[in-house]
Amino acid sequence: MFAEAIAVKGFMIKVSVKLKCGKLEAADAISGLSLTGVEPDVIYTARLTKQSGLNSDIDADQRSVAQNRLYYMWLTDMQNTDINEYAGNESEWWAFEMKRLFLCKIYERDSQSYAESIEAVRHIYSQGMIVESENLHQFIVNETSTKKATVKQFSEYLNYIERYCHERGMTLRTDSWLYGVAII
Repeated sequence: MFAEAIAVKGFMIKVSVKLKCGKLEAADAISGLSLTGVEPDVIYTARLTKQSGLNSDIDADQRSVAQNRLYYMWLTDMQNTDINEYAGNESEWWAFEMKRLFLCKIYERDSQSYAESIEAVRHIYSQGMIVESENLHQFIVNETSTKKATVKQFSEYLNYIERYCHERGMTLRTDSWLYGVAII
């Protein structure tokens, strides 16, 4: 079982739960969450198991459920665009293109090993091995995972996607609560 609670200025405003056991067990465990020492605008997660009860931790090392939900909603919006030059592209194409344009650059900035990989591809390209470097670049983009993004990195990534779509006249749905929680 997995629970996520979003705290804003010391108040828990949203709790989402993925259940693998009974609803009453989840409700009992969540009601036991303490807001003592809660930081404003931090997403807290708790992994709940029958054996161990409640094990709380701050999960800022991975994108949030809200960010993931907004991301996939936007990929669907991008797939459904009727702007001619972009119409007909599947959400998988959009996911690849957004990673290529934005997420790779964020990871390159934040990870030395990722930056070294990208630099190696650039070096191969500069040596005249254009096809090989393009194949390597495509492989790196394919292997680049949004799941490894921190909450901060994923928020930045979502901002880039939103700006990209806005500049091209694409409409993205924005649920005010979801947007407010996903974009920090």
